[in-house]
Amino acid sequence: MRASRSLLLWAVTMFAASSAHAQPGQDELSVVADARGTYHVDSRFFVETSSAAAWEVLTDYDRIETFVPSVKRSEITERLERGLLLEQAWSAKVLFISRTFHVLLAIQEDPGTEIRFRDLSHRNFELYEGSWRIEPAP
Repeated sequence: MRASRSLLLWAVTMFAASSAHAQPGQDELSVVADARGTYHVDSRFFVETSSAAAWEVLTDYDRIETFVPSVKRSEITERLERGLLLEQAWSAKVLFISRTFHVLLAIQEDPGTEIRFRDLSHRNFELYEGSWRIEPAP
């Protein structure tokens, strides 16, 4: 991701919120800024659920705001052969400063295992891309 320091704070906030039900002591978070000012955020967290249930939650795009409070809008705008286009708006608040981010995500799915996303709008980010992977834990 290439953005400001406020994005870094948002990323850390999102990680903390998303791993609220994770198993303690197994969470990982790495944030690195490269020479170009691009932030690379890598996190891993563990939840006690089936892979199928995790996939169902991650792909419930039209209802994500019901279980992720920072998401204000999430709407599928087009379904494609192996994915979709998804418009989202989410907000982050640190102390008294609040900011809303907008993305148009091109999403590709490998059913049951991985979701890859890339922002096409470049409205708030020069580069915003990533993935979710579901991996069974021992």
